[in-house]
Amino acid sequence: MIVLQNIKGIPSFVAYADGREIIRFVNKLRISQNEIEQFLELSIEGYNTR
Repeated sequence: MIVLQNIKGIPSFVAYADGREIIRFVNKLRISQNEIEQFLELSIEGYNTR
């Protein structure tokens, strides 16, 4: 099965819940640990508010 994700930048982080995209983070610059942690926190918040 092929699934198109529309990822055009590297690095790209995409969080999914129940097979649906809930948040996306794309940045052409190097991503810090703090930025990744913030992305994960937003992902969890986004999932909990669905």
